[in-house]
Order: sequence, then C-alpha cells, then structure tokens
Amino acid sequence: LYFNQVLIEGLEAPPSDASAAAATQLNLGQTYEPALVNEAADRLRDTLHQEGLYTAEVTPQTVPHGETHQMDVIFHVKPGPRARVGVVHLKNETEYPDAELLKRLKMKEGRAITSARLLSGTDRIRKFLVKKGDLLARAMVRRDAYDAATNTIALELEVVQGPRVKLMVTGAKFSKGELKRLV
Repeated sequence: LYFNQVLIEGLEAPPSDASAAAATQLNLGQTYEPALVNEAADRLRDTLHQEGLYTAEVTPQTVPHGETHQMDVIFHVKPGPRARVGVVHLKNETEYPDAELLKRLKMKEGRAITSARLLSGTDRIRKFLVKKGDLLARAMVRRDAYDAATNTIALELEVVQGPRVKLMVTGAKFSKGELKRLV
C-alpha cells in the first residue's frame, strides 16, 4: 500500500491546513507503514504546540483503497483552547527601559500565543534597535514550561543591544535612507 491523501479535520488556524499537512511529512506515493502514521501524528502535535494548542488531541484514521493499493490518512484534531501568555521575564542588555521593549513585544499577560505573534514581536524590537543605530541587536523569546492548570506559558525575552556600528562614507554622497538601504 502507498499513501494517497493526507487530510486534516477540525483544525483552527493557525496553523493552516497546508502547513499542518506538511508537518506530518507524509509524502504521496510513499510506502504505507503504521509506524509512519504515528510519527506523523507526533510531528503534528509538536506543530500544534508551537501554535499554542497544548491541549490538542490528534487522532489518525486510515482509509484503505484496496483496488488502487492506496491509503488515505485523516488526522482528526480537537484543538482545545489556545495557551495564553503568563509572566514575561525580561533580560534587558540595552540602554532602553524595560517598559519600552515590552511595549514593542505586544505580548501582555493573557494574550493568545502563536509563533507568528512571537516572531513579529521580536522583529518589532529588532527594528526599533536597528533604527536607533544598533545594527547588531538581537531579540529572542523562549517559552518556559506549559502550565496546564492555568493554560499559560511564561515567556523569557532576551534583548541584546550589541556593539554600536557607525558608518561613514567618503568620496561619495548618499542620503541616510539610501545608505541604510545599501547596508
């Protein structure tokens, strides 16, 4: 038997159906093995955890097509509530106040967690620091352990300013905007 279709039912975006199906890493035409379906269900659960769905239940179902020697795999997902932000611990290695960095993260206690929100929050902080002249600045968010009783995850935000970089151009004239674009 070979894999024919991989379907996801009951999923609430994010992740999208396409990215959830891709996370299973089951390829059409690949030889069917029951162990591969269980591994795919585990990978799908990991993807759902990254999107804040820690209580999601994933149940695989296989539908054989004997005449074509193909197997459909349907993953039934009961997403459950999305985890919320608990306490945000800040490790601030910049000259800017904690409140300024937390404001740009936009992840207050109680807000639903998704990987896209965490990524855009750290991008906003990085852009802010680059705009201030800290071209080598870094912002990273790590998730602490999931608290099932309160459906929350504490976040650890680390912001590093890095060395200041000053660019000087001699022999040519560039506007500040053009110089930023070139760098």
